[in-house]
Amino acid sequence: MSVPAAAFLDLAVLFSHIKLYFAVTMPLFLFRNMKIWRLRFNTYLFFLCACLAFVGCETTKEGREKKKEMTLMRFHLEVNPDGTERTQTVPVFRANPTMVNISKSPFLDEGSIARAALVDSPGGGFFISVQFNHHGTLLWDNVTTAFRGQRAAIFAVYGETRWLAAPQITKRITDGIVTFTPDCTREEAERIVRGLNNVARKLKDK
Repeated sequence: MSVPAAAFLDLAVLFSHIKLYFAVTMPLFLFRNMKIWRLRFNTYLFFLCACLAFVGCETTKEGREKKKEMTLMRFHLEVNPDGTERTQTVPVFRANPTMVNISKSPFLDEGSIARAALVDSPGGGFFISVQFNHHGTLLWDNVTTAFRGQRAAIFAVYGETRWLAAPQITKRITDGIVTFTPDCTREEAERIVRGLNNVARKLKDK
């Protein structure tokens, strides 16, 4: 065999060994990396599922707690002071209090509320809208007819205790709806509305 031919043969043998090496090691390399990738992926997937389960449990727990929230709301008519214990003077609006003399006995309460809503108003503000049930609608109609010009002071207990507003009665209202801008934050207003609706649902289920 000539030298060039021998050199060519050696080169061919070398390439054969190289090809055989890659043929054997490459699948092992890919297999090992696939196992590592799968292990990492499964680990990431496990932590992702755990996080989602935790968030889901917290959300469900928060939802259950919100369904337990209750709001008491009383409507007191403005009256002239008579020197007896049947009336009292209350401050409405904490930043700039307006003193309103009211009857201590409310003429409507949360038991007469069918539903409540938080409504956005132009300019970024908000107000609370309360819809009375049949009994409340009839009584609100009578009050707004007989006591036009007087105010209805609205008291609420929702974790906090506060006089929320004292809207003036300017006309007869027959649809059983009262709207007012409450002396509270938006978050508090959401809590108040949620509590009123929870009470309404509980009373409806009885």
